[in-house]
Amino acid sequence: MLRSALLALLLMAALPAPAQEADDAAASAPVADTPATGLLPRQERMLRSGHGMGLARAAELNGYPGPRHVLEQAEALALTDEQRAASEALVEGVRSDATALGQRILDAEAELHAMFARGATDTGDAPSKEEVEAKLAEIAELNAELRAVHLLAHLEQAALLTEAQKAAYRPMYGGARDRQRGRGQRNRSDG
Repeated sequence: MLRSALLALLLMAALPAPAQEADDAAASAPVADTPATGLLPRQERMLRSGHGMGLARAAELNGYPGPRHVLEQAEALALTDEQRAASEALVEGVRSDATALGQRILDAEAELHAMFARGATDTGDAPSKEEVEAKLAEIAELNAELRAVHLLAHLEQAALLTEAQKAAYRPMYGGARDRQRGRGQRNRSDG
C-alpha cells in the first residue's frame, strides 16, 4: 500500500498539476492519431516536444541557469561564440533526450490506459494490483530520468558560464526563488 502511494506521488510530482491546466482551453483539445494515455492533451504535447514542464524548477529557483534561458539572454550575458555554441548543443541534446523519454512515457501511459480499458470491457479482464504497480514504477522511473535530463542540463550550463555571467543571470530568472519565497510566506499568513 505504501509503495503504491509512493509511486503515485512520484508520478504526480513529475507531471504538471492539472489545476494549472484548467484555465488553458487548449488543454482539453484531443491529440490526433495517438493512443489514449489518460494524460491531459497539453501534458502529451509537452512530453512530445521535449519541453521542461517545470521539471528543473529546483535548479531555476536557486539560480542555476537553464540553457534555453541563457540563449534567450545571450546578448545581456555577453556570451562568447564558444559559450553560445555549447549552449545551443546543450539545448539540442536536452531536446533530443527529453523527446525520446517523453515518447517512452507516453507509450507506458498508453499501456497503463489499455490495461484499464481491457478491464472495462465485457470480459472484465481487469489488471492486477501487481501489473498496475509495475507499470506505475516504470512510469515513475521514466519521469525521474526525464527530470534528471532537465536538471543536469542546468548544472552543465552553469559550468559554461563565468561567475559574472551567473551573477547577471540570477536577477533574470533566479530571482524567481525570491518571488517563490515571498509567495510561500503570504500563503502561510493567509491560511
